Amino acid sequence: MSIRLGYLVKPVMAVAVLALAGLQPAAAALIVDRGLPTDNLNNAAGSNRSNVAWDLYPPETYISGDDFTLPDAGGKAWRIDTIRVWVIADNSQGVSIALGDRYDTVSLFLGDASATTADRVKTSGIIAGSNATDNPDVVITPVTYSNGEEYQGPSGSFMQIWQIDFNNLGVFAPGKLMFAVDGVGPLDIYWFNHASNAALSGSPQDGADDQMLWFTGSASDASITLSGTWDSNGSGWDKSSDHNIQVFATAVSVPEPGTLALLGFGLFAVFAAGRRRVAVER
Repeated sequence: MSIRLGYLVKPVMAVAVLALAGLQPAAAALIVDRGLPTDNLNNAAGSNRSNVAWDLYPPETYISGDDFTLPDAGGKAWRIDTIRVWVIADNSQGVSIALGDRYDTVSLFLGDASATTADRVKTSGIIAGSNATDNPDVVITPVTYSNGEEYQGPSGSFMQIWQIDFNNLGVFAPGKLMFAVDGVGPLDIYWFNHASNAALSGSPQDGADDQMLWFTGSASDASITLSGTWDSNGSGWDKSSDHNIQVFATAVSVPEPGTLALLGFGLFAVFAAGRRRVAVER
């Protein structure tokens, strides 16, 4: 089933990005762990179901997003090696599909949590009929939950989970960032970003606060506008949720102030508020 809803959000963020010269490499670490849930999965969990996926309607106009916090780095900055997210695509007819069968482009947006816009920091074409991309920094992989299941949609059928890794994203100061991931294709179909209820997920849910963001824009835009925050509890679902994300990063020495430069970057349900619309899949 599909439920629709309308809403709007806008953020802008400025983050210190460090010159590559003088950075001291170290081992990458998982510094934000809000990964896929491991407990209370799919319809078998009944009212305790933890997993859900969200998009906004119309899909070519609005994007569902969230935020996360880069922790203190002991006087250093973070070189973000990978941001990992998950998206749901329908293969409910038992037919194997590739993400490139549905979408042409995928983009990651980042912005300072105090800003009004988020900038596109990584984008890629998705090659038709495959999961391959035309950007080596964007890697798409079909995955399952830890119990081997796929995502169960509202009809009871199972749907493919796609893991997307955005690599080599640059150097950022510790602090809160907002993010959004979106895909666009010729049919303007939904791009469902995976989310879960933190209390029921059974896995670490760093920074989960039961609030999400919504943006105006699409994967084709150089930046998107923050339109607001929303809580899925009572707005498409019977509980709150946060987008699932993992961030792998390396602590690096901060160059002298003169070398610093500022970089601006920043399952089906309905949520009605003002002029915005939301689609949810669960």
